[in-house]
Amino acid sequence: MTFILLWVFEIVLVLVIGRQAFKNPALTLAGFIVYSLLNGVTLSVTLLVYDFGTVTSAFAASSLTFIAMAVFGIFTKRDLSGIARALYSFLIGALVVILVNIFMQSSAVDYFISFVLVIIFSGLTAYDNQRIREAYFSYQMENDFGIATFMALNLYLDFINLFLAFIRIFARD
Repeated sequence: MTFILLWVFEIVLVLVIGRQAFKNPALTLAGFIVYSLLNGVTLSVTLLVYDFGTVTSAFAASSLTFIAMAVFGIFTKRDLSGIARALYSFLIGALVVILVNIFMQSSAVDYFISFVLVIIFSGLTAYDNQRIREAYFSYQMENDFGIATFMALNLYLDFINLFLAFIRIFARD
């Protein structure tokens, strides 16, 4: 139960950080640090379930995917905001399927959703990197410490969720 409460607290913290990014940069940074610490605790407990080879393979795949999509997002001339809106819609659908699958306990659905999440968070990684590039050139990041922290949080979430999806894929093999 404590583990579930930590996950819920992390989600609430991300929502609070997002709302405070423009208003209170210091609170945004403090929230990001607290979130990172909590996520480290919950992630370390989660990783104990998997063997070292699975974690290593998932980390390598996540890192390479993240880097490739970050580079794509930075250098593409195509506006990715429309794709991002679709990906956020798919993410909501995937979360609903994950909640339903808690009761169904279908390993095939879990496996399929893991691939869907890799696609979603790969696309969001490209989009978030594109937003960072645009923010840098538009605003020259003048006094936008809270926004920069929130963008860092978005990239952190993209990577962690890619990593968790790849772990579920590699654990199945």
